[in-house]
Amino acid sequence: PWYLSQCLEDPEKAGWPSVAHLQAKGAEVIHDYKNNSAAHRYESRRGSYMVGGQESMYPNQTRLIGPDGAKWYLAKEGYEPLAEYYANYFKYFYGSGGESGMPQPTFVEVMNEPFVKSSDLGTTNYNLSHMHNVVARRIKELNPQIKVGGYSAAHPAYEAADFKHWETNWKLFMDVAGDNMDFFALHLYDNYKDNNPATAQYRAGSNVEAILDMLEHYGTLKFGYVKPFCISEYGCLVDGGDPYTRERDWNNIRSFSTIQMQLLERPDVIAQALPFLLLKASWWEPDEENRYPHRLFRQKKELDGETGEEWVYTEVVKFFQLWSQVRGTRVDSK
Repeated sequence: PWYLSQCLEDPEKAGWPSVAHLQAKGAEVIHDYKNNSAAHRYESRRGSYMVGGQESMYPNQTRLIGPDGAKWYLAKEGYEPLAEYYANYFKYFYGSGGESGMPQPTFVEVMNEPFVKSSDLGTTNYNLSHMHNVVARRIKELNPQIKVGGYSAAHPAYEAADFKHWETNWKLFMDVAGDNMDFFALHLYDNYKDNNPATAQYRAGSNVEAILDMLEHYGTLKFGYVKPFCISEYGCLVDGGDPYTRERDWNNIRSFSTIQMQLLERPDVIAQALPFLLLKASWWEPDEENRYPHRLFRQKKELDGETGEEWVYTEVVKFFQLWSQVRGTRVDSK
């Protein structure tokens, strides 16, 4: 999103990104990476690296892009200008590692949770599905090794409104864009509303099973096989804006482990699964008592009875400690 916001317009094609600009800016990024040799040692961790677009990139002509003095709108035109940006970004801003540039991502999610924002974007789920088609085809034309998917579904609740939610969300997306998707992406969260057990909603358990069963089944009917899943976020939606508590971390740890155990039952179709957790989230600091809740680190002073500015692990680190020694080959015993 950042490089799109600064992109120059093609002087020969109004409303289209300048490929020459992207090529030049990509060369700068690769040059910086080439000289950052300390980062090269971590390239082995990028085997499942994912990049995702954001709703700010949607071409509804409400956001001017480009540097000051050269602002312009990205043309709609069937989403081809947006697709041209995506494809050339991945072509010119990445390499194959080391001095050639940062390795390309393995997975690309076209846009993060777009359907829940469709009305705000002034569009429809059908249009967003068509956008996935156009963007995916162009990315793979220039970057055939990248896997493209979507639609990064937030809050899948297929049974809602007598299954109208299924009809107007996932089924629609699979009907319109499924052929061009290399994987299907969705987010699975328990929702511990207002820290009140009486109003909590749990997906972990039979709800997760039903969600994935429906996707597998309809995908088999539609495509003849089950396309892989990227569970690009999972965990527990806990209330933010409150002082840090260990109890809130426990909600996440419980959901992480419970949902992970379910995903381990589908090793043949889960391409990757990411427990939703940031590091310090220092960008989200309205005040000292109002910090982003999904973090691996906190400052010592955030916990009652402790003082100090230094950063320490939250309790969520115990999820990784719990699983760090799990090794071996999975077998069935009868």
